[in-house]
Amino acid sequence: MKLRRPDSRKCEAMARPTFSVELPVLNILPPNQKTMPSSATATRCLVALVLVHGLTAWASDKSDWPGWLGPNGNGISPEAGLMDTMPKDGPIQLWSRDIGKGFSSVVVSGGRLFTMDSDKQNEYAICLDASTGKPQWQMKSGALFQGDRVGDGPRATPAISENRVYFLGASGNLLALNAADGQPVWKRDLVSEFKGSVPSWGYSGSPVVAGNRVLVESGATDEPSLLAFDKTNGNLIWASRPGKAGYAPAIVATVGIEQAIFFTGSGPVGLDLENGKELWSYRWNTPWQVNAATPIFRAPDKLFISSNYNKGAALLKIRKKESGYSVQPLWRSKVMNAHFSSPLLFGNHIYGFDDAVLKCIETSSGKLAWEKRGLGKGSLIIADDKLIILGGRGLLLMAMASPDRFVEQGRFQALQGRCWTVPSLADGRLYLRNNKRLLCLDMKKKRFEP
Repeated sequence: MKLRRPDSRKCEAMARPTFSVELPVLNILPPNQKTMPSSATATRCLVALVLVHGLTAWASDKSDWPGWLGPNGNGISPEAGLMDTMPKDGPIQLWSRDIGKGFSSVVVSGGRLFTMDSDKQNEYAICLDASTGKPQWQMKSGALFQGDRVGDGPRATPAISENRVYFLGASGNLLALNAADGQPVWKRDLVSEFKGSVPSWGYSGSPVVAGNRVLVESGATDEPSLLAFDKTNGNLIWASRPGKAGYAPAIVATVGIEQAIFFTGSGPVGLDLENGKELWSYRWNTPWQVNAATPIFRAPDKLFISSNYNKGAALLKIRKKESGYSVQPLWRSKVMNAHFSSPLLFGNHIYGFDDAVLKCIETSSGKLAWEKRGLGKGSLIIADDKLIILGGRGLLLMAMASPDRFVEQGRFQALQGRCWTVPSLADGRLYLRNNKRLLCLDMKKKRFEP
């Protein structure tokens, strides 16, 4: 597959994965071998590692939360049987533990929990037992990112695919680790290898796994910034379009062909997922290039985007033409200025935070259905026809996922201080964090309502 770079010699160098001196090299590499083996050899080595260490194939199920915004990347959980009302003293707390500064949310698969942690010097990829919170392994991912008044530590959420977990540190280290034991499989440095520019508030766009590709944005302004790596060995598959990075992860959608859509610092861009060819773009200039909320694709051809700093929201129509693609806004409005919390599409309406006001708007028109004030800069997910909302200062609420009106179904002060990390739900367990604590709450109906 042709790499889309202006200098083929640079391409060859950048396509080779490297290992950080801070990370131990896998024992499966022969003593004199400095680079990853071929895919066939790597497969044989991985099988040997499984036999030696007694590891089993990584198993997951439909109740997992394997990446940013859950199993389908839309913030909606397929789980049912959750409590109908929240008790005044809150759901049963299954466990709680200390955690360092950062905003990385939780992903869960195969009974294990993955997120990013930090101490005063470094950031870490960590794995815990999802049901008990007991540590399983920890791997240093890089130096601590210092985010001034916004907050220190990692921002991006890991992504799980098969037996590997992909982490992106706030300073640009992209790691692929073995899910069972945390051993490194490959590593790329978006800054030193790809001329990336660390965004003002750190790399925040979570890695996204699409087929055999891992999609990330480097923010390089003189080199291609939108990158796709082979998930098995870290080789660069394609690189496209220079430009400042936004703060949102890519999404994958099909309009004519399967596309990787990046919400860059200058607006959304659609690329051919197969080869990285640019198909379309839409100019969406935002102060400080803060396009942080994940775009929403509504099949077959609509894209909702929203940004803060009085930028507003728009519903775009992506048209496939004989000569290429065109993008036109169906509506633009200041009805929703999403900051870093991602709005969610449920039915024909979008639920999300307009800065610090929770709103429900009609997708096709942008018309306001209802709003709820007093929650701060919160975030939300949807499960069992309910909004599960974490307010910006740790207030946990449940409400009906209905466009008719806001109907609260209970509230509980779950955490204190700044709570900017979106909740995660897996197997009836709700995971919440701030910059000090990580909680696991039981949301199953059966414990409260026989």
